[in-house]
Formats: sequence, C-alpha cells, structure tokens
Amino acid sequence: MPVIYVAKSKGLEKWGADVGLTKHVYKVGVAGDSAEAAVARLNADAVAGHTDWKLVKKKEVEAADEAEIFARL
Repeated sequence: MPVIYVAKSKGLEKWGADVGLTKHVYKVGVAGDSAEAAVARLNADAVAGHTDWKLVKKKEVEAADEAEIFARL
C-alpha cells in the first residue's frame, strides 16, 4: 500500500530563510514501500544538496499516483 510522506531538512530550512523564501520548506512524496525508506533514499541521494532529511508525517493511502496526489494538494 502506498504511503504519502512529508520530510524536512534543517539545512534546506536555513537556506530558505536566508534567501527570503521561508523557513518552512518541506518535501512531499509518495513511496511504494515505506516512508522511512523514502527518507533514507533522500539522504543517500543528497536531495536538494542536503543529507539531513527527517520524516515529519506519513499516511498510508489506497492506490494513488504521485501526480494525482500533487494535483489534490
């Protein structure tokens, strides 16, 4: 069952605040396995140049497509 997750990075939050965007910068995604594994992949791949991603929230959903989830957001 897919899971929607929200992750954050302290480094990305600091960057967002420094450039005047906002300190509230999050990564929202859909994972086929687990949210914890998805966050581990974010750290391994250094997404957005940061390796300090932490899981904020997760929720299992019925079959869902990432594009559909983003459209609903």
